[in-house]
Amino acid sequence: MSFKRSILRALALAAIMTGVVACGRSKANSGEERQASIVLETNEIWMGSFPAGSGRHTVVFPFRNAGDADLELLDADTSCWCVSTDFPRKPIKPGRKGEITVTVDVSDKKPGTFNHHVYFVETGSPSHTALTIKGEITEK
Repeated sequence: MSFKRSILRALALAAIMTGVVACGRSKANSGEERQASIVLETNEIWMGSFPAGSGRHTVVFPFRNAGDADLELLDADTSCWCVSTDFPRKPIKPGRKGEITVTVDVSDKKPGTFNHHVYFVETGSPSHTALTIKGEITEK
């Protein structure tokens, strides 16, 4: 085999091997950043009707981490003093599920409809999530 043919064969083999190695890289090695992704079953819940002064009423928003990195719920803010939340403080692993509990206190509320929001800051995409609770307060 000639010298020229050997060089061409070596270059072709090197090109093929470079392609195989490049195709076999994982996301972590290719420079792409892993990311969490929150997926809610719903972001709005109708809580129903409650008599005025009837106290606290709670709903649950199930979610899962559809990303490939841990999901952390970092902070929550509510649109009303009458709304409180409880959410996982530990990271949610990829593929795992969690729950966000939202409670509204209608003890001091007058009859009428309500439409309150809970805003979350989390790692991943999206980085902000809004939940809505709606309901009606009736006469005692």
